[in-house]
Amino acid sequence: MHMGMAEGSMACNDHGDKTGSELQLLHQFLGVQRERAENYSIFHKQFRTFLQTRNDMCFKEAMAAATSAFNRCSKQVIQIEMSLRDELQRSDLAALLRKVQVRKIWGRLRTPAFHLDRSFSLCSFSSHAEEDAC
Repeated sequence: MHMGMAEGSMACNDHGDKTGSELQLLHQFLGVQRERAENYSIFHKQFRTFLQTRNDMCFKEAMAAATSAFNRCSKQVIQIEMSLRDELQRSDLAALLRKVQVRKIWGRLRTPAFHLDRSFSLCSFSSHAEEDAC
């Protein structure tokens, strides 16, 4: 009977370790989301600067840096998803992270289009106000 109790406490410890790992991975995910938000903020500021200065080279560098940063975030999320699904058998949490990831990817794809559309709208508005704008 003593052996059964030891096995029971071992199972409890394994469950505790698993829960701790799940929480650690979710904290990592939140950190990646924070990094993603910071990267977007930096990109947005650089885009606003581009609208004021029309410095194409600086904006191309900003786009490259933003793309690299967002790709790095996506790779980190994929690793977290894999750990949740494969190592911890938490496909429910992995699926939830996947949904967030897909939304971020769609957002990232729409962001340049939004900014370009906005830029052309501003140029169009400015050119009506000042014939030689843009």
